[in-house]
Amino acid sequence: MIFDEKSRQVGRLLLVLDTLMAALVFLAMYWAREYIFSSNPTDYYAHLALLPLVLTLQTLLMFRFGLYRGLRVATIAGYTWMVIQALAFSFVILFTILFLLKATYVSRSFLLMYGAADLVALVAVRAGLVWWYFHRSIERNENFLKVLIVGTGQRAKHLSRTLREHSEWGIDVVGYLDLAPPQPGATVLGSPVLGTVDQIREF
Repeated sequence: MIFDEKSRQVGRLLLVLDTLMAALVFLAMYWAREYIFSSNPTDYYAHLALLPLVLTLQTLLMFRFGLYRGLRVATIAGYTWMVIQALAFSFVILFTILFLLKATYVSRSFLLMYGAADLVALVAVRAGLVWWYFHRSIERNENFLKVLIVGTGQRAKHLSRTLREHSEWGIDVVGYLDLAPPQPGATVLGSPVLGTVDQIREF
């Protein structure tokens, strides 16, 4: 899809927020686990030593599943599915490493609590930041992508209708180019036919 500088800026901000959120959730879930299972305490520093590995795996998998790209056009459901996949793969790798190292001292109940809470936190960050940011920009007529459609036939009209139906994408169809010189005042779906394809080639 189309990317712009605003999307990249929000993507970088999300990376920082995701890392901070995951670290906070990790610590919070450790203390929650200790409170719930107070009769079976675990080693705090041994679990804290896992945090860099957990954050590294999560960040790499979230990049792999495209969670920092296409922020303008992704839906909450789509993002939730990508977060689930990224976390699932990261936990498979983490549990494999712990199994191979025979790290039986690591609480599996804590890791499961952390995974569930981290999923909720990551989705909440996107729902609260990304969609608020882009929807506010669209309401203010900011951060629009200007699109010039080549052609005036059925496929061009279908593309134009699709872009107009998805106003949350923040894409503005400014006009059309035709193969033949347009009639004066010609329009397609309310947008003007601005010229021909050959005029663009001249530049």
